[in-house]
Amino acid sequence: MQKLFKIFALSLVISLVGCAATNQSASAPTSTRVINTLYGTVESVGLAKTEPTSTGTAGGIGAVAGAVIGAVLGGQRGGGGWLQFAAGVAGSVIGGLTANEAEKALSVKDQQEIVVRLSSDLTIRVVQPIDDAVMFANGDKVRVLTNAAGVTRVEQI
Repeated sequence: MQKLFKIFALSLVISLVGCAATNQSASAPTSTRVINTLYGTVESVGLAKTEPTSTGTAGGIGAVAGAVIGAVLGGQRGGGGWLQFAAGVAGSVIGGLTANEAEKALSVKDQQEIVVRLSSDLTIRVVQPIDDAVMFANGDKVRVLTNAAGVTRVEQI
């Protein structure tokens, strides 16, 4: 029975790792090639929170670790046989879900939301990572850059 439990725990870990998502967090564009440049004036600046992905931004590593720990701890309960196996499975599921939720909560980052009135009189909203070296204020003249991947950022002029 112990061998069956270990095989199940290993296959659960492998399947969870295979289902883990990649990092989808927002970041500044890495390409310096700009496709489009627009000019405008900052109308407002505020904070925005990023939305975590369904498995957090670390690729689900927390969920896998939680599942393994939960399986080990749960497998120590029960008294042997199917009851011990069921406790290990329950511990794995509960540990994985708990760790995944904790990982998602830790992955939420503050970003800045910049509302810009373009020279064409169109108003746009750009959410980008906070850069402590650049502080935007109402009335700042800015350029809005968009790269080939469609990632947009605001820079002071």
